[in-house]
Amino acid sequence: MPPSPSNLSLKLINDAFHQLTRTNHQLTPTTNSITTPATLIVPERRVALLIDGENCPATYAEQVMRHLAHEPGPIVVRRVYANWSLPNNHSWIEPVARYDLRPIHQGRVATNKNAIDILLTVEAMELLYQERITCFYLAASDSDYTPLINRLRAAGAEVIVIGNGHTSDALKEACTRFIPLSKPEPAKSDENASMAEVTPPQPAPTSPHAMAAPPSLAATQPSASPLAGQSASSTATTDSTAATIRPLYEAAFLMVQAICQAPKRDHEGWVGIGVLGQQLRRLDRTFTANQFGYSKLSQLIAACVAEYPHSFELRESNPYPLDVRHKVRAAILG
Repeated sequence: MPPSPSNLSLKLINDAFHQLTRTNHQLTPTTNSITTPATLIVPERRVALLIDGENCPATYAEQVMRHLAHEPGPIVVRRVYANWSLPNNHSWIEPVARYDLRPIHQGRVATNKNAIDILLTVEAMELLYQERITCFYLAASDSDYTPLINRLRAAGAEVIVIGNGHTSDALKEACTRFIPLSKPEPAKSDENASMAEVTPPQPAPTSPHAMAAPPSLAATQPSASPLAGQSASSTATTDSTAATIRPLYEAAFLMVQAICQAPKRDHEGWVGIGVLGQQLRRLDRTFTANQFGYSKLSQLIAACVAEYPHSFELRESNPYPLDVRHKVRAAILG
C-alpha cells in the first residue's frame, strides 16, 4: 500500500532533518550549531618595511629599526629605495649591512622628477597581493604617499608611517598609526662619517692579520687607473667600453649584501674571496669584475676597500689568497 501524502511529507522532512544534523556535525563536531569556519581564521601577520632613502636620511635608520624591534610579526621584506648614483645616498651603505636591508635603485627619469615614490608605490601593491603583506611600515614624510596609504588600508592592510617633524598632516591622518622620529644627534667621530667621503689614510688594522690592502694589491688602488697596464692596441677598445663601466658604489652595495648572506663566514665575520665571488654571482647573475673596469675580483675588492675604508677591510689568509669583511657586521658579531 503506497504511503499517504501526509506520511510521505513527514518522511521527507525527517530525512532532511537527519541530513542537516550530519552536516552540522561535520562542520562543528563539538557543538550543535552551524558556524562559518572562515570567520574563525585570522590572517597570518606579515610585515614589510619600505624606506624612501631620499626622503628619510640614513641618520634615521637606527631609530626606524628600534621601533620595528617591538613588532610581533615577522618582517619578511626590508627595502630602502634611492638613486644610488648620487653621492649623498651612499651613507646608507652601513645601515644596509647592519639591518640587512635590500637596496633598490631607481635613477632619475627626468629633470626635477623623482621616481622613487612611484617605484615604491608599485612594489607596495605587488607585496600586498603577491606576498600577502598585512602590515606596512613606511619610512617617509612625503604627502605623495597618501593615495598609496588609502589604497592599502582599503584593502585591509595596516599602514604605520615613521616620519620626521616635517611629515605632512595628510600622511599622518591617512595612516593607521604615526611614529615620530626625533632629530638625530650629530656624529661624534669620523667612524660615523658618510660612506661617500673618502679618507686618504688607511685605517689601522683591527687584528694582527688585518690590513687595509695587502702590498701585493697596491697596484689596484684607485689612485691608478683600473685599466692601467694594458697594451696600446687595446686603448681603442677601452675608450669604446668606458661608458659602459659600472660605478664602484654598485660593487660596494653588492659586496655588503654578499658578505652578510655568505653561507661560509667565520666567527669574526671574515669571508673568503672565493665564497664572496660565488655569492656575488648569486645576487647578480651577470656580475664580473670586468663590468667595473677590473680584470680580477681581487682588484675590484681592493678598490672598494680603498674607496670605502670605514666599511671594508682585507687580510691575507689560507686557503684563500684574501679574506674580506664588513666592519659594521664584524662589530655586531664581536
